[in-house]
Amino acid sequence: MIFLAGCSQQQALSAQQEPTTIGPITNEPANNTTISYYLLNNPADSTNFCNGENMDSTGYKAALTKEITKTFEGKLTIEEKIKKTLALAVADSESFSETYALTANTTFENGIVTMHSANGWAGSSIFYCSWKPFVEKNLRFPEIKEIKWASEN
Repeated sequence: MIFLAGCSQQQALSAQQEPTTIGPITNEPANNTTISYYLLNNPADSTNFCNGENMDSTGYKAALTKEITKTFEGKLTIEEKIKKTLALAVADSESFSETYALTANTTFENGIVTMHSANGWAGSSIFYCSWKPFVEKNLRFPEIKEIKWASEN
């Protein structure tokens, strides 16, 4: 009888020591990268903020409220994430063109993102009125300390 009691105690201890997993179950592999970016709810609104007469970058940035989230296989470096975020946001927006945005030329080093956007063309001030707040709103990564603006002629 003592032997049986000992077995019961051992079984009770073993049951207490087994780890319990609590939390959501997902089918998403742990090595995926999720990217989120913001667009205007109504693309036609872009000309209300930056049109040559009205140059309201702050209003434009505040109007970027439509959040888009996409998940990709594999882990991206922070520079890859920056470029991918901007490329996706530009492609989904009706306000920007890769011809002027030059997101592929973006660099990231020591916490500083350098944007190499086109410059020196008619309409560039209108472009930058919305482009700068667009970039700032969409590049909110903790690794980024500063965004610098360079131009390529």
